[in-house]
Amino acid sequence: MSVMKATGITVKEFEHYNKENFIYCRKFDGSRTLFKDGRLVSDNRDGFKNERYNHITQALKNFDGILDGELWVKQDRVTELAKKENWKEAVFIVFDILEIDGTNLRNKTLKERRAILETLNFQHPIYITEQYKNLNEAWKRANEGSWEGLIAKDIRSPYLEKRSPYWLKLKRYNEAVVTIDSLEQTNTQLHGTFICSDEVLNDIRVGSLSTKYVDDYLKAKEKGKVVKAEIQYLNKTNTGHYFQPTLKRLLIEVVK
Repeated sequence: MSVMKATGITVKEFEHYNKENFIYCRKFDGSRTLFKDGRLVSDNRDGFKNERYNHITQALKNFDGILDGELWVKQDRVTELAKKENWKEAVFIVFDILEIDGTNLRNKTLKERRAILETLNFQHPIYITEQYKNLNEAWKRANEGSWEGLIAKDIRSPYLEKRSPYWLKLKRYNEAVVTIDSLEQTNTQLHGTFICSDEVLNDIRVGSLSTKYVDDYLKAKEKGKVVKAEIQYLNKTNTGHYFQPTLKRLLIEVVK
C-alpha cells in the first residue's frame, strides 16, 4: 500500500493558505514506515530488515491496526539507520493512524484520527509526534532545533494513499554562495551537476535539473566569465559540508 505524501512548497507560498485549518509537525529525516500486520513496512530507503527493530515491534505487539510514522534516531539522518550500532536506539515516531481493530479510519478527518491516536497508551520506543497550532511557534522551534522543516497538515483532510495537497512540506533553508569550478554532465547532455568550492571546501556537488542553468553556465565560461552559484541547504554536517544543497540561481561575473 502507498502512504500519504506531502507536497513541497515555500513558506512564502504558504502565506496564501488559511492557517486556521492547519496544524504543524516536525519534519523528520528518518525512514518513512508503516506498522501493519504486526510488522514494520518501510519505503526501503535504507533497505532495513524488519528484525533490526524487534524492540519496536514488541512494543506494538498488542496493537491491532495500521500506523503511519517515521523510524528515527537522534542523529536525524536516514543514513544513521544503516549503522548497526543505531538499530536498538531507533524509535518509532507515529503521526497518523489508518486502521484500528478492523475499522478503517482513512475517511475520517485528520482531527478525528489524531483524537483516536491520542487515546492510545504508547510507551518508549513509540512516540506520537508533537503538533503545534501556531505557525510562528512551530517555525521558531524548527530554527532553534535546526530541524529540516515542518509538515503543515489540514485538520479536515482524509488519509489519501498518494501525494496530497492537504499535507504541505515547508523546508527550512540556509543560503550560501559558492564558486562553480566545473560541470559534470549526464549522458543526455541536458542536465548536469555543478562541481563547486568555497573558502574551505572543494567538490561541493550541486545538481541542476534546468537546461537553462546549464546553457547559461556554458555560454558564460566560453566568454571567460567566473560563475558562482547561490545555493540553499538545510544545515551543515559535523565535517562542515552542506547537507542537501540545491541550486537557487547562477551569479555570473559582469565584465566591465
